[in-house]
Amino acid sequence: MPTGMLEAIQEELRRRSRHALDGPGWRRASVLVPLYLREGDLYLLFTKRTEHLRHHKGQICFPGGGQHDHDTSPQETALREAQEEVGIQAGDVELLGSLDDIEVGPSRYLVTPIIGRIPYPYPFRVNHEEIAELIHIPLGALLDPRNVRREVWEADGLPLPIYFYSHGAHTVWGATARILRQFLEVVSGLPREGPHPTGRPRQIIRRT
Repeated sequence: MPTGMLEAIQEELRRRSRHALDGPGWRRASVLVPLYLREGDLYLLFTKRTEHLRHHKGQICFPGGGQHDHDTSPQETALREAQEEVGIQAGDVELLGSLDDIEVGPSRYLVTPIIGRIPYPYPFRVNHEEIAELIHIPLGALLDPRNVRREVWEADGLPLPIYFYSHGAHTVWGATARILRQFLEVVSGLPREGPHPTGRPRQIIRRT
């Protein structure tokens, strides 16, 4: 996959109107969506969180976390957290743009996804207190319809689409899958979904 696709992603993010969220009682957070080229293919880097963490334990996520008082921007939060969790240095990240904020109702976070390119190979330094495993997934696998399942759950009386992206033994779902779905909209022209209900999903309505 040529480097030109990364330039196209950056241009599409610049062109796309971003939905920013705010509200009382919510905490700010950011994640870095790391992209890299490997043997001509575009890959995304995910992490699997350890089982003893307070939030989202054992889940597959992008590097990231809550905003600190000294963070001056969502980008700074994402870069700081990526360095703390997997050793990616801020100076090694080429920022390409941001996706829509998402609400994570159960933990009351408003999350800003930051897209960034990193070099590869890279000397990752994993914080094993927080991260159990690094997971590298090619973009082509995430775009393959055979690897995605969609369920419609109910949250606060409203339908809530839930996506599951499978690759090998790993399944990406929840808030990370919502961020991933946004990114796939950017790179492939998938239809853009509207805001999601903010409550905790209660039950499955249907599978597709």
